[in-house]
Amino acid sequence: SPRTISSRKGGSSESATAWFSFFRKSSIFTVTGFTGFLLDRLKIKYTGGKNSPYIWLKCPDGMNSWQFFDCLLENAQVVGTPGSGFGRNGEGFFRLTAFGGREETEEALERIEKLFAK
Repeated sequence: SPRTISSRKGGSSESATAWFSFFRKSSIFTVTGFTGFLLDRLKIKYTGGKNSPYIWLKCPDGMNSWQFFDCLLENAQVVGTPGSGFGRNGEGFFRLTAFGGREETEEALERIEKLFAK
């Protein structure tokens, strides 16, 4: 992977390097750390997060992607993207991102845990 890149519009290579560093830390954290452990424990199937900041969850309890969106928003105040927004093959899945800070990601996961550990 490149160490630095510059944007075509004159962005600094330092800012690009910082962005890639943040991205790598976030995506690694997503599946290899707390997230994977938590989702495994809650028996929520998931994929992704190793080479991208996105993790795809299989909607639990037979919910469709919009029902899961509503459930997370209303009961855990967590927002993600319903899979149906990506076409019919995305239905039944839900996308979370690690583009927020690490603390925000941890808090969102703790809220999901409280909701589904019941």
